[in-house]
Amino acid sequence: MIWLAVGITGVACYLLKLAGLSVPPRVLERPLVERIADFIPVALLAALIAVQVFSRGHSLAIDARAVGLGVAVVLLVLRAPFLVVVFGAATVVVRQAAPPPGPPSPRAASSPSRGAGPGPGRGRSPRSGRAA
Repeated sequence: MIWLAVGITGVACYLLKLAGLSVPPRVLERPLVERIADFIPVALLAALIAVQVFSRGHSLAIDARAVGLGVAVVLLVLRAPFLVVVFGAATVVVRQAAPPPGPPSPRAASSPSRGAGPGPGRGRSPRSGRAA
């Protein structure tokens, strides 16, 4: 059933592409169509960025990703090179999302190591799994 959906989607995409190539040139050369066609990729990319930055599952989230986007916008306004924008935003996101450095928590230090405690069958009732 899933492969049928994949096949139908593939055929639909091909037909959509074919329809776009079949449009007569006189329609595509109109100034209004050219202006709209110039803005469609920008609008789609902006919508994708907004969804990826401000959502977590089905809810809104303002977190380190929003700060990273803000840094990227500032760097783009300052006309920084693209790699500086990408690495600057990524650095801010990583620094914001990482836990603050500090001493290890006492709970983590006192947790038993793997293999400690009663093993399978030692000190437990075979039927209930409770300690004997």
